[in-house]
Amino acid sequence: MFVLSYAGGGGGGGGVEATIEPADSKVHILTTNYFNRFIGMHDLSIIEFYAPWCGHCQHVAPVFREAAQLMEEVDLPLKVGFGKFDDTDPTNRAMRAGAEDMFNFTSYPSFVIVKKPHVKVANKEHWKHKYKKARWQYYGGGRDHPDDFVFYLTALAESKDPFDEERRLRPGFYKPGGKHETNAISELEPDGPNSFNTTVLEDPLNRVWIIEFYSDRCPYCKSLAPEIIKAAQKTYEARGVEVRFGAINSRVYHEVAEQHGVTSCPWVSSFYQGQKVEDMAGLGGWESVFNFAKRIHEKAWRSTPPPNSFLDSEWSSKNQAAKAKEEL
Repeated sequence: MFVLSYAGGGGGGGGVEATIEPADSKVHILTTNYFNRFIGMHDLSIIEFYAPWCGHCQHVAPVFREAAQLMEEVDLPLKVGFGKFDDTDPTNRAMRAGAEDMFNFTSYPSFVIVKKPHVKVANKEHWKHKYKKARWQYYGGGRDHPDDFVFYLTALAESKDPFDEERRLRPGFYKPGGKHETNAISELEPDGPNSFNTTVLEDPLNRVWIIEFYSDRCPYCKSLAPEIIKAAQKTYEARGVEVRFGAINSRVYHEVAEQHGVTSCPWVSSFYQGQKVEDMAGLGGWESVFNFAKRIHEKAWRSTPPPNSFLDSEWSSKNQAAKAKEEL
């Protein structure tokens, strides 16, 4: 499972008391002795390994708590349980929860999902880890809103792949209906009318492309989005139709990021005539992106463009269509 790293925000969420579950909470407090019994009580169990002093744990605690309450109201074919395990409690140390042969985590909070053997799954590759007779995976959904947990766990309970379900929804910052909807940036995807390859690499309009690879769950990406929009608008004023800005949600469409050497987000790069020109260093506010776009335009753009070698590659839309036809 590919995971993009990013510079996440810190911050607390109300102090140690925020991690204390009220009497009516649907989140079970787990201990070394209760851990296995809790798993045995549920078809699917999501478990948070946390430390009360951890600011991120304090921030996510009410989100996790509300998600557990919401899941109680969802009609599912499987029983789903929410649990939390204080990994710093001396009485829990005997379990060695973070050890390599256990759940192998190095930071708080860490979330894992354990399933009983009878639970059918859509993608066995996501369930390679074993715990006793059960299998488990790291939780791969969002943490900002209760619905993130509900969406992910509902998909698993219905024997669907949460990642496939999310790709079907095609989440994006800049697209119509997105959190940062704008006409200044082309929201790109791996396929369809906004395909990265056909839009950027096969662009017939002789344009330099400035591409932001972002994650819609990255705090820095969220705060940077208005700056990227402003940089695009300023660049269009200065360079007109010879430069175009695009963006792709690398968290969801990680295969595109991998193909172009992107290993973290946010990440800004440039493309011209089917080739990467240069990755940006020192990403900051809109001026840094604006200056990068101007420099790349001066460096790469030609009034008479060079041949686009991508059009003859096996990944071009022409050759991909021919290959698909041969396979019919």
